[in-house]
Amino acid sequence: MIVLTVIVCIVYGILHIEGDFHPKIVPVIDTTTYTDAIGFSVYAYEGIGLILPVREIVQNDKDYRKIVQAVILTCAILYISFGYFCIIAWEEDINSPLITDQLPKTWDVWVIKILFAINLVFSYPL
Repeated sequence: MIVLTVIVCIVYGILHIEGDFHPKIVPVIDTTTYTDAIGFSVYAYEGIGLILPVREIVQNDKDYRKIVQAVILTCAILYISFGYFCIIAWEEDINSPLITDQLPKTWDVWVIKILFAINLVFSYPL
């Protein structure tokens, strides 16, 4: 479901870029809101507490460390590249969640919203 949402956001981002795009330099660090990155970083890697106990169970400890590092690096690259793409596509219009305000009110966006609501219902007990 997350992959489907990312694909829909990328498609609409590409369509938005093709429609009316004016290149703009995007700063790497926004000096007004850079402290928000601390909370986002903690949220992005909150699952690390579930990964560390598995280390004791794994037979080959050296390979496990490499796999965890590769997974964390991959997740970081995906988060950064998707966020940067969205900033390039929608520029300064992103002041609220992308899925609720920036995407058009079409059937596919509504399906994703409904799937997220169903996902919340089933993930609540976890």
